[in-house]
Amino acid sequence: MRALIGGWIALLLACSGETPIPEVPATKAEFLPLDPPKGDRGPVDPTPTGITPWKVTVDVAFDDYGLEAMQKVADLHKAQLGVCGPESGVPGEVKVAVALQEGAINGTIVRKHAPKQEKTAECVSNKLRKWVYPTGMSGDAVFTVHFTEP
Repeated sequence: MRALIGGWIALLLACSGETPIPEVPATKAEFLPLDPPKGDRGPVDPTPTGITPWKVTVDVAFDDYGLEAMQKVADLHKAQLGVCGPESGVPGEVKVAVALQEGAINGTIVRKHAPKQEKTAECVSNKLRKWVYPTGMSGDAVFTVHFTEP
């Protein structure tokens, strides 16, 4: 766009008999895409300093046609959930339901956690909201996250 405008200005100045303004080369930033790349590239949350992540396993319940894809999402991101274990300091199991509509999250509901795992359950719920789910997936997925101390 800048080159086009610069060309018109040079043409107008040439027709008027004045010296044209030298064309400035486009910067690299002008050629970068406006939207970030689509797709999920895995865990992006760095481990907070001073926290040892807990061991995590994740089981997913979802409609048959999408179970394998949802389990892949969970396996890709389960490392992010390790930092949720130390939030409450209590090993155990947290169940969170995620409502999806065409791959977008409509909401999460904590279904089960131990009495002292409120902070862990909240952390898991917040992490699940940030994950990228397969486009077109609709329904309720239940993530069962098992925490064990390192």
